[in-house]
Amino acid sequence: MQIEKTLYIDRFLLKNRELSENISSHVKYLREQIKHLEQSIKEYTHFGGSEYDIRKMFDLMSTFFSD
Repeated sequence: MQIEKTLYIDRFLLKNRELSENISSHVKYLREQIKHLEQSIKEYTHFGGSEYDIRKMFDLMSTFFSD
C-alpha cells in the first residue's frame, strides 16, 4: 500500500461542502448505473440463465434461416 505525501483537504472545508456533496452524490449515481449496465450485459449475454451466449444463438439462428 502506498500513502501519498500530499493531502488535499479542501473538500472538507465548509465553503466547499456543497460541491463536495454534489460530486459524491454524482459518483454514487454513476456507480449505480455501472452496476445496472453490468447486470444488463450479463442478462443479455447469458439469456434466461443459460450458459450460452445469446449472440452465438442469434448467429446460429441466422445461419439456419438463411440456408
